[in-house]
Amino acid sequence: MKRKIPCGFAVLFSTLWLLNATAQTTAPTAQILPKAPADVNIDGQLGEWNETSFIYNNESKIKYIVSSDDNYLYLTANLDQRAIRQKVLGAGVTLSINTEGKKKKSFSLTYPVPVTDDNLNYMEKQHARQTHAKASGFKGVDDDMVLPDPHGFKAAFAFKDEGGMGYEVAIPLKALNMKPGTSSLNINITINALDKPSMGGDAPATSPAGGGGRGGSRGGGGRGGSRPPSGAPGDARDDTPADLYTATEFWLTYTLPGK
Repeated sequence: MKRKIPCGFAVLFSTLWLLNATAQTTAPTAQILPKAPADVNIDGQLGEWNETSFIYNNESKIKYIVSSDDNYLYLTANLDQRAIRQKVLGAGVTLSINTEGKKKKSFSLTYPVPVTDDNLNYMEKQHARQTHAKASGFKGVDDDMVLPDPHGFKAAFAFKDEGGMGYEVAIPLKALNMKPGTSSLNINITINALDKPSMGGDAPATSPAGGGGRGGSRGGGGRGGSRPPSGAPGDARDDTPADLYTATEFWLTYTLPGK
């Protein structure tokens, strides 16, 4: 005798089959790593980048582009918010890369790095902050890096006349030691946190007169940061201030072009 399948089970099986088929046909495709403009110049000026190409990350509150060409991996960021600039200038951004498909920070570059030497004058501290970076995981590369670096690492930031700040980092692809067959990159971007001021110490970096240091003093003091030039446009107002003492990070996964 032929057994009948209850109507309810038939509907359930049909629904499950349809959902499975839909999931298979609509699975998201991996994002291909965008190609950088042909005229990239790492100077903190963002004129060569298409404004509409920037992506806004809600957690870190930055607009960014990750891209590459035949020689470099680039991180470009447009820092509109004063509080974010304070964090970046006082504690830096860390760009981390993994070439093995893992969420593991195998190669990292932090720029800029705090300036803590009280023997330096104001201008020396500004120069040191603009030219120093910290590397990790790169074979044959010094951890404490002075830019321009002989291995080809580049980084710069610059204040914009209309307000805000441009930020650029370039990491040589050869330094990533990518093995044959590497088809994707996992990338982490971390906006590092400022150190909380000690009791009775420097004022927090939220003073309305400046745009970025840890301690709020003109020269940055021993806390490792300093403000941008006095009267920098756009520094007096900020509609969505960030938590200066909490790091924010996010991961990205890109498929390499031609893979």
